[in-house]
Amino acid sequence: MLSPSPQWHYWLFFTAVAWLLFAVWRGWRFGLIRSLLRVVILIAAWVGASMAAAYATQQFAAFFNPPPPFLSKIVATFAGIVIYMTGSFLAGLLFKRTAHYRGIVRWILGFGGAFFGLFYGLIFLWGGIALIRGLGTLGERRLMEARADGLPISSDPTACNMVRLKASLEWGVTGHLLLKLDPFSPAFYENGTKATLVMKDRQALSRFFASPSTQKLFQHSSIVALINDSEVQKALSSGNILAISQVKKIQQAFHDPEVIQALKSFDLKGALDYALKKPEPKPSPALLPVTSSQASDTETLTYPQEEVQEIQEIRN
Repeated sequence: MLSPSPQWHYWLFFTAVAWLLFAVWRGWRFGLIRSLLRVVILIAAWVGASMAAAYATQQFAAFFNPPPPFLSKIVATFAGIVIYMTGSFLAGLLFKRTAHYRGIVRWILGFGGAFFGLFYGLIFLWGGIALIRGLGTLGERRLMEARADGLPISSDPTACNMVRLKASLEWGVTGHLLLKLDPFSPAFYENGTKATLVMKDRQALSRFFASPSTQKLFQHSSIVALINDSEVQKALSSGNILAISQVKKIQQAFHDPEVIQALKSFDLKGALDYALKKPEPKPSPALLPVTSSQASDTETLTYPQEEVQEIQEIRN
């Protein structure tokens, strides 16, 4: 849709390399133990943020129905930052850096720290790449909607920049290598973007549940009972993956062969496309001219066809 920019590609590449070198250097300085703890603390912050979001959603449900999603996101962000900052402070307070050691121990701790520093940097790098590709897919969707409405793509410069940034990231030899190394397929980002759009639009969400693929899925009694469960509904309303995965009935469902087979045959892409397809506008009722007896010879009033029939019946 939009051609990639080689300049943007080079800037992205050099930024990624510089970030990884910086992460390796910091890992060497921090040492093996502190660098390993940074990875553990990062994972703990993510888990803690997810649990805080699930708990906040349950508490906000007493005041809002349904709870606004941004409130749980604020709580999750705050909890994640607090956990990460606290853990990093304690790790720096309890363990020495590489420079505090001498001899072979220093080299062992330094190289070990550099390794985990590289791993730490790759986590953030992968997150940034996933973010760029996800935003680019969202931009493509917005430009497609603009074209469907008869608008030029230049009417949405933000979407154009998101698409061009994604195309620049995937351009060239390094871009093709990135696509091969990415654990997620392009369909994952596309379906994720479509799902986000569906969740934001209640009418689209209703069409999603009314799609033939979803209705076929609802024919399974196990899935219907699972969806109607109050505990499952509360977890789904939170939008928190960790909270959803912790529900015992959902865990039991994923061990049910019937449910697994039904989910494998579910056409998610078809259901999302059905939900995002805008319904065709209903044609306005035909208008027929009816001459008013009280009007002049040249004056004509226009009524819908249904009203014309009623008027003619009254006159007869």
